[in-house]
Amino acid sequence: MLQYQIKRYANHFEVSFPDELPTLTKAMSARVAFAFMVFTLLYSPCLATIAAIRREAGSWGWAGFSVLFSLSIAWSLAFLVVSFGRLFS
Repeated sequence: MLQYQIKRYANHFEVSFPDELPTLTKAMSARVAFAFMVFTLLYSPCLATIAAIRREAGSWGWAGFSVLFSLSIAWSLAFLVVSFGRLFS
C-alpha cells in the first residue's frame, strides 16, 4: 500500500525514483516511518537555538537541558506512535 502511494505521488509530481524504492518500502513499515517522522520533527533544536539559549541563560546547563528534554519528548512520542500502531494493526 505504501509503495503504491509513493509511486502515485511520484507520478503526479513527475519525479522518478531509482530501483531501490521497493527495497526501501520493505525496510520499514508505515508505522515505523511515521514514528521516524515524528522523532525527526521533534528531536533537537538547531545549533543556533542552542547557542542562543546558552547566551541568554549564561551557562550550558539550560542549553543541555533543552536538548535532552526535546530528545526525550521526541523519543517518547515516537515510541507511543509505534506502540499505538501495534495495538490497532
